[in-house]
Amino acid sequence: AADDAVVRKWLEDLASYRARAFESADPEKVGLGGKVAITVTVEGEGGQQAVMQLGAAREGRRWARRGQEPLLLQVHAEAGDMISADPLFFRSRKVLAVPRWEVTTITVAEGGTVEVAERGASDQWQLKKPIAVAADPGVVDQLLGAVAELRAEKFLTQAGPGAFAGSHILRFDTQPAEGGQGRNSGPVRDGGPQKAETHTIEVGADAPGGGCYARSGGVTFTLARSACENLRAHLATRKLLDLGEQPVV
Repeated sequence: AADDAVVRKWLEDLASYRARAFESADPEKVGLGGKVAITVTVEGEGGQQAVMQLGAAREGRRWARRGQEPLLLQVHAEAGDMISADPLFFRSRKVLAVPRWEVTTITVAEGGTVEVAERGASDQWQLKKPIAVAADPGVVDQLLGAVAELRAEKFLTQAGPGAFAGSHILRFDTQPAEGGQGRNSGPVRDGGPQKAETHTIEVGADAPGGGCYARSGGVTFTLARSACENLRAHLATRKLLDLGEQPVV
């Protein structure tokens, strides 16, 4: 699926460029011939097409051609920087959409430490490993919120060396409520009976320019800084002293 917002903004940005000058010149001599040129074809409703060619950047400018017009257009070099044949550029940024009410177990592994938290009665989360202690409700809430709609900043065909050294690995086990409804259930989802699933996210090192590397379901991408911080959290309660409901004497 393509991301409507990404496609729309890309078209708007491309359409915002204006010619700086016009010239009657041989397209081959200004880099508009052969494999050097970039060709963009946009098809609108009714089958109408707009075709544009952009040549290579030279001294801060490019030559462009609209369709088969005889005059060439001089534009800023950056007009071609936003165009690439990256098959992942227009892809929907949604990576995961896990209904928070279906998550029953959260597992966090980093280095040699593994934490496991389970949902209990009244949606109280309890840490089972490495020790038996209450899970931090704020941390659990931010984790469930992160995977309810996890969106990538950018998809990558590959990550650089060390991108996943010392990764923080999260696993979310889900169990749909019987019949799609119940105490913890949300709206009934289409597609028939739902099955128990496991979703895994591996959060890697910080990425240049902010955010971090991540991967899930065999796809590598970068996440926004806020999502990285939420997913890197540990599960144990932050309270230093928990007296429960007992009075202090």
